[in-house]
Amino acid sequence: MKLFKTILIALLLVLTGVQCSKEKLVEAHGTIKDYTGLDGCGLMIDLDSGGRLEMVSLPPNTTLVAGKRVRVEYKPVPSFSICMAGTTARIISLQYL
Repeated sequence: MKLFKTILIALLLVLTGVQCSKEKLVEAHGTIKDYTGLDGCGLMIDLDSGGRLEMVSLPPNTTLVAGKRVRVEYKPVPSFSICMAGTTARIISLQYL
C-alpha cells in the first residue's frame, strides 16, 4: 500500500509538471490572407509550413495588410473561436518581408 501511494504521488507530480510547462515561442513565415468569406473569420496568416494562424492578439500599433508576406513569432494559445479555421495564437512579433 505504501508503494502504491508513492507511485501515485510521483505520477501526480509528473503530470502536474507537464501541464504547467509554458508554450515555447514559435518562429514562422507566411502570408496574410483575408478569410472574411468563412463564417466568423477575418485576416489570418497562412504559414509556409501548411498551417494557419488565427490571431488572438497582436503587438501594439500593428496593421495587417492582406497579401503581404510576413515573419512572425507567436505562442499558440488554446482558445475558443467562431472561425475555427486555424491555430489560435498570440502574435509576439510581426515583420513584413
